[in-house]
Amino acid sequence: RLSGVRPPFQRLVYPVPEVVGGLGVHATIDWAGTSTKFGPDVEWMDEQLTNPDDIHYNLQGASRAAGFYAEIRKYWPGLPDDSLQPDYAGVRPKMAQPNVSL
Repeated sequence: RLSGVRPPFQRLVYPVPEVVGGLGVHATIDWAGTSTKFGPDVEWMDEQLTNPDDIHYNLQGASRAAGFYAEIRKYWPGLPDDSLQPDYAGVRPKMAQPNVSL
């Protein structure tokens, strides 16, 4: 979630979808126009993972944040450092890993 900064856009922003699956890190604005959120990013999980209790929703450190900033800066180069705060997280299941057919 964006914190302390107004974005230079007033509409949803969807980058060109990624080849390996996913919509890319896009921008969504709430109905009131007062809050902007970015996401999701894609993290492929181990295909052997079968127990939901083994899924970790915690943040993965500075390298993960740097990649998130880099994706947003593809369409907002002026995004200030330290202007994002973690928000909600979830799992969007897919039946197969990238480049694997069912």
